[in-house]
Amino acid sequence: MIDFDGILKRNNEFWLLESKEKDPARRGNTQYFGWDSRRLAWYFYVQNCCGLKTLYIVRQVNNQEERMFVDWKYIRLNDFAASASWLSESGGGGGSGTITAPLAAFDRLDNLFGGDVV
Repeated sequence: MIDFDGILKRNNEFWLLESKEKDPARRGNTQYFGWDSRRLAWYFYVQNCCGLKTLYIVRQVNNQEERMFVDWKYIRLNDFAASASWLSESGGGGGSGTITAPLAAFDRLDNLFGGDVV
């Protein structure tokens, strides 16, 4: 039901990494990224029982066909939850719904590390 795409050790803390390659979807004038609700639930469980925080990392691409690299984006699990649209769950992978958060809630990954991310 869940796998960890990575584990990051930073400032003596361990962070779980969930990573995806996506182009932002659009609803009206707002662009957003989604996260499967079943995965969100497990990451919250692990955070609450074990104290491991999670970063959601998105390799942003231009569109579904060309998939040309645009930028690396990230958001912390709690920040995603705070900015998410919980009332407008959409269809997602694995038979679960997708919770969405605006693209503006995500930050550039190189800002987290203080330099370029390749």
